[in-house]
Amino acid sequence: MKQYIKAYLAGLIDGDGSIMLQLKPRKESKFGIRVKTLLVIYQDNKMKVEMEQLQGELDAGYIYERNDHIIEIRIEGHQQVKRILGILKPFIRFKSKQVELMLNAIKIMRDGIKTKEKLLAVASIADQISAYNYKSSQKKYTLEFIRDILSP
Repeated sequence: MKQYIKAYLAGLIDGDGSIMLQLKPRKESKFGIRVKTLLVIYQDNKMKVEMEQLQGELDAGYIYERNDHIIEIRIEGHQQVKRILGILKPFIRFKSKQVELMLNAIKIMRDGIKTKEKLLAVASIADQISAYNYKSSQKKYTLEFIRDILSP
């Protein structure tokens, strides 16, 4: 990928993107919690062609069209998010803390979340990332929530 494309994509993430570490209950997962890594870039759906081109440059993720006229490039999964953030990290400015935190969480999860301590460490990082992001009053799967469900 050319340097100017990396810089452009990093700018989009800084301005119109999200770096998220989501925790959600899931019975099939060990400890009953699924951890999902997400990197998302948002634009008005008038930019669909340009977003499809950028998604092609990234060679990752998929295009998702929302009902509110927003189109997203969604990159999910530990390895894909790690690869893209690794490429774009030198160019990201405003969300550099979230990038570092996400890469640390992915490192913790590289062999799976096999212990409660690892899950709590990842939940702590998820809370830290959320603190840097736009705060949602509906966020309920926090470190405190995870501690509560892990308690006997």
